[in-house]
Amino acid sequence: MDDDDNEMLDNTLEQFETYNDYLDSRMEENELFYLEDIELARQLIAVGSHGKGEIMTQEQFLQRKEAYQKAKKDRQNSNVKALAHATCPIEGDSFLMALAQREEALRNGRMTTIIFLRIANNGRNEISGYIDLADRMKTEDFRKIFMKKKLLVPKSSDLSFFNWDSNTTHLNDSANFRSDPNAKMGLQFRNLRDRKVINVNPDLSDPGDGTTREECISDDYT
Repeated sequence: MDDDDNEMLDNTLEQFETYNDYLDSRMEENELFYLEDIELARQLIAVGSHGKGEIMTQEQFLQRKEAYQKAKKDRQNSNVKALAHATCPIEGDSFLMALAQREEALRNGRMTTIIFLRIANNGRNEISGYIDLADRMKTEDFRKIFMKKKLLVPKSSDLSFFNWDSNTTHLNDSANFRSDPNAKMGLQFRNLRDRKVINVNPDLSDPGDGTTREECISDDYT
């Protein structure tokens, strides 16, 4: 379940296209009502006469915005170089290719993904679970997974975990999602950034606003 969010990188100036947009965000409706001149209101805010706290000059605004764009580009380039799947033989494995397709977007914060797996763990107990993939990529060596030296398996610390033999259940929140059981809709998850609900029930045609569902068949999983 992939949830795209283009505003996940924290930058207070990213929302403003121009310096005027920035000034307008510091303006209250009653100020424009009394002044009846938006340009005058902007000038007063820019010189700090309205007590709005620290107000950047246009030059400071442009410098900070440019610095952020450069830092974001450098960060993305660094993330691409650090991709775990970059030199791994994943061709022909649809599951690993699906993970690799998402890795860059997950690592640079442009996407969140919930993955459901069901597997006979070590050939014994059958387990299943919903995993916050971006969260696991930060805490687990995925190069071993892409090199096929280990499998990605559900853990009791994931969003959900169920042991089909012992009927053991665990439900947790993660860095990106909150578990949100619903008596009518079943298990759901809420994105902590945009507050949107993800419906993971495969019987529902709509997984949620801004979310897509993809099914991947793998011989390693049930």
